[in-house]
Order: sequence, then C-alpha cells, then structure tokens
Amino acid sequence: MNRVNLVEELNYNKLQKNTNSTSTHNKEIISLVDNIIKEFTEKKSYLINDVEKGALPESVIKDEVLNYLDKKDITFDVPDRNTLIKKVIDYLFGYYLLQDLIEDDDISDIKVLAYDNVQVKIKGKRVPSNIKFTSKESYGIFFNYLVVKLGGTLDKRNAVQLLEDKTQEKFYLRITLSSEFVNSNDTPYIVIRKIPKNKVSLELLMGKYGMMNKEIYYYLVKAARAGLNVFMCGKGGSGKTTLINAMIDKVPFSISGLVIQEIEELHSEHPNMMFQKVKLKVGESDVEYSLSKLSRQAMTEDIDMIVIGEIKGKEAMDLFKIMGTGHIGWASGHTNSSKEAPDKLIDYMEESGTNLERSALLKMLSAIDVIVFMKDFKIMEVTEVVGFNEDKKELNFNPIFKFNKGEFNTIGHSCSKINEKIKYSEYLETLKEGE
Repeated sequence: MNRVNLVEELNYNKLQKNTNSTSTHNKEIISLVDNIIKEFTEKKSYLINDVEKGALPESVIKDEVLNYLDKKDITFDVPDRNTLIKKVIDYLFGYYLLQDLIEDDDISDIKVLAYDNVQVKIKGKRVPSNIKFTSKESYGIFFNYLVVKLGGTLDKRNAVQLLEDKTQEKFYLRITLSSEFVNSNDTPYIVIRKIPKNKVSLELLMGKYGMMNKEIYYYLVKAARAGLNVFMCGKGGSGKTTLINAMIDKVPFSISGLVIQEIEELHSEHPNMMFQKVKLKVGESDVEYSLSKLSRQAMTEDIDMIVIGEIKGKEAMDLFKIMGTGHIGWASGHTNSSKEAPDKLIDYMEESGTNLERSALLKMLSAIDVIVFMKDFKIMEVTEVVGFNEDKKELNFNPIFKFNKGEFNTIGHSCSKINEKIKYSEYLETLKEGE
C-alpha cells in the first residue's frame, strides 16, 4: 500500500534538515484526521483489524470517512476529500509520522518520549529526530490507536504492554507501549525495536557496521561451528540479538537446534533449526508455555542445541541443566561486563527455588565456554570460561579480545578447554567429508 506522510512538510532526511512549518489548511486536515482516528479507535476498532486482516475491503474505510463528514456537516472539494481519505488510510495502516523512521535501514530503535521528543538510535548512537506531533492531544490519539491496531488493551491493568508487528516489509517490530498511568510525566511512551527481516550477516556486522574485527569474526565462526556454549551480555539495544541472529547461520546444518524466544526476533533458513515462541497465560482458562517449560520439553526431543533469546528469570536454571547434559546452549542477558555475567545468571537461577548453594550454581556455569560483552553495537569483550576453581569457589576466566580506545585488541589466546572442543569438531568434520 502506497503511503503519504500526514505532514508532507516533515522530511526526516537523515536528521539533518529542520522541520518546515505546516500550512494552516494542512493543520486543519491533520486535526480532522486526528478526530476521525479517535472515533475509529473508540467506536469502530473492529474495522481497523478486519481491514488489516483482509476480512473487509479498504473501501469500507473510505465510506466511513465520508459518513463522518456528512454527520459533522463538513464540506470539502474533491481533491481535499481524497487527500483526507488517503491520509486516514495511511495513518491506519502505517505508523503516521514514524513511518519514515521505521523504513530507514540505519535506524534500529525509535523512542517517543513526548509529542515533540522522538529519539532514534543509528548504529548504536542515540540522536534526536526532527519528527514532532502537532500537539500532546494528537500524540495521545496516535498512542491509543496504536494499542488497538496491535491488538493491545486500553485499560489500567495493561498500562505496560509488549506487542509486535510482523506486517512491515523490511522489519519485525517489537513495540513496548506504556501509558500515563505508570509514567510520571503524564505522557505515554512508545519504544520500538526494529529487527531486519533480511538478516544482517556476520560479514556485514564486521565490515559495514564495525561490530568486530577479522580476528573476532573468525573466532565466532569457529565457536559456532565447534558447538561452543555462548552467552551474550550487555544492556538493551547493544546488539546481542543481532549478533546471535548472524551466528545461527554459521551453525553446521548437521546440528539440530531449537530457538525459544518471547518475540520473534531470531530467525534462520537453517534446515535443522526449529523456532518456538513463549505463550503467556491470559485468563484462568488459558494455557501458558514459558521459556522454562519449553526448554525442559526440548530435553526429550532430538535436539543438539538450544538458543534462548533472552534470559530474564528461572529459565536460566533449565538452560544450564541442559548444558550439563551435553547440549549446546546459547543465550543472552543484561549485564555490565563479561565477568559480571555469572553473578547475574545465578540471581536468575535462584528464582527457580533451587536449594543449591551459590558455589554449586557457579560450578554449573563453568559449562559456559565464551562470554561476549557488547555495548553500542560493538563487541567490547570476549572472555572464555576456563573452569571452576574448587579451592577459591570461583570461575577462572581467560580474556581473549577487548575493545579499547577505538580499537579491537587481542589480549590472549584460547585455553585448552576451547582448543580441545574446536579440534574435536574439526576432527568430526573430516570424518563426515570422508564418508
């Protein structure tokens, strides 16, 4: 569907140009569009979803707009009437003023913090955009519409909602919506994470995006091919999911894998990889499939490798039980450095209600082979877990790479634990080639 920007004078243009002032006539049309969308959201939300799904033709929207004009006794000449209809349709089935930002390949994240404050992230760097809604009320109408469009609920019990949109041409969208009910400054927030449908390859992450150098690239390829257990860490938006997505494509086709995630961010054409999505319980009669439940179920299947998109709680215990049985395990989580990752994971493991002491949990974490710490879309540290020190009751680490003062530096060589796994995987490859 072709789209027309509601405020045609607003031109993002890579954040360099200033916003032009809109004409009085155009502001009147925008105000009218807001009122029509408000009525649709409050009284005819079913039309939005039915037309989006193809259950009703788009012409229904046109008829409803004309009915609204007649009911309000508003008269437009034909060109302005057609413009109004087009703008309403573009609003309903696009993202209004945010559409240009969503379609921009270089933007990974969008945050709307107020009607006149839209922030974006470009290659790991946050910068303000020049996009502004015309008023607080106009932004509030868009926020409420977005909740309805994405299948959310407008009530206090759902003041914070994590929703998704798979309909965009180039990106999957993970969208967090929080209302004024929980926000201290009496304005709703919209936070959008964009996941490319056409995955960014490991080669592009190295070359175009500068996430790593050649040495780290070859190290990660070997890690994927050798079946090393890898934990990605860093804060939100640091590039963890993007890196895991690229590395999945380096896993040998002979390895059978399962990816478990809350939002469909990870995807691959790998012929032996399955993908499952968490199903949260809605209502007493509903069923729930948590990360923890799905990972435990995977142990009964013909699975060599399990990837958990993001560890947030007790599923950490299940993952490391799986690693302890010889399965390959990959996961990501939020930490401030590679060496802090085990402590954070133990906190999550304790949420499972385990009676094991902290030292015993730490020993379980020695199953991790590699910890990758990321920040601002760069690999800041690559650290190997050598093993568990029984005397000191702590993990032994072996730092391999570190990003410092704008450069990727090699600061060590792989330990025997890692070298042995890599050599064994290469040996198995030679056996397969000889068959």
